Amino acid sequence: MLDLLRGWIDSVMLFVESALSRLVAYVGGVSWHRMSEVARKVYYDAARLAQTYKHSEIQPEHLLLAILSQRQGVVAQVMEDLGIDIESLRMRIRQHLSLMPSDLVHNNPTLSIQARDATRIALAQAAQSPERWVGTHHILYGIVCQRDSVASRMLQEVGLTEERIYSIL
Repeated sequence: MLDLLRGWIDSVMLFVESALSRLVAYVGGVSWHRMSEVARKVYYDAARLAQTYKHSEIQPEHLLLAILSQRQGVVAQVMEDLGIDIESLRMRIRQHLSLMPSDLVHNNPTLSIQARDATRIALAQAAQSPERWVGTHHILYGIVCQRDSVASRMLQEVGLTEERIYSIL
């Protein structure tokens, strides 16, 4: 049983490394070592969410749900301080994801154009910060900047605008 579990974990890690390699190539070869461990986990979790919902692309909504699933950290603390009902926001995102068409042809979802753009913005924001590490707050900023995305609209509806998140950064 333990060997079976180890084999499964190894195959998941290979999938994730493959997906991350494609992402790194697509966003200009930025080293994943520039991302915090929690930020990397957001991308792992977003890929798993896309698979769960049978989506071929990782959308900003997958990234946002992955961020909101991090119960500790900067984003959770900021949202709590602002009085934002995180669980309600999670439920709205899950509902939206469940209504999106299932189109998973292969088991390796890739980043959508909006998710790639959000990632580029996150990387650019982190490059301007003193620590230069990409954190979940940078990814959140990248998502809210994708004004055409449902995730951005949901964030703005609860009061998280570009300006407000930028002031937190």
